[in-house]
Amino acid sequence: MVRTYKRKTTRASTAPDTMLKAVRQVLVFKKTIRGAAEEFGINYRTLARYCTKIPREEVEGGAEHPSCTVGFIGARQVFSPELEAELVAYVLLASDVYYTLPPRAIRKLAFQLAKSHQLHTPPSWRDNKQASSDWFTSFLKRHPLLSITSPAGVSSRSQVQISLCSHTSYSSEPSMFQCF
Repeated sequence: MVRTYKRKTTRASTAPDTMLKAVRQVLVFKKTIRGAAEEFGINYRTLARYCTKIPREEVEGGAEHPSCTVGFIGARQVFSPELEAELVAYVLLASDVYYTLPPRAIRKLAFQLAKSHQLHTPPSWRDNKQASSDWFTSFLKRHPLLSITSPAGVSSRSQVQISLCSHTSYSSEPSMFQCF
């Protein structure tokens, strides 16, 4: 799939809670599939498929969201939004104290973060002990606030005392970066 893919249709974009309400109308309140599909703006064949896919206990119970996925599944991502926000915060903190981390250091840090949280990573990450360059490119696209450049030499006269270590690693405690 293309890295810069943009969706062109609105197909399969029904919210999970809407789908559950439509299935509930069909199975519990005995409304016809076509009638419920028209009421909720869903294709009737899609609604018929989810009427068999969603468990009956879930429909009759008070669940707000179905346990099965509805619509297209998004791209696989290694980090949850919270963990990725933590990584972004650390990179921004490092750049605030005049120590911009080079791309390779961020990739290694991302691998250590994933490893410490026991997340499933691609084989290339495990082989190279760092995140892939494709991941890093998409990471920068997801966070345009970050500005990463190649490291440049800093004269000793203009260098401010830096409180970060030159080599960083991620500890097992959440939100605790430390030197190794």
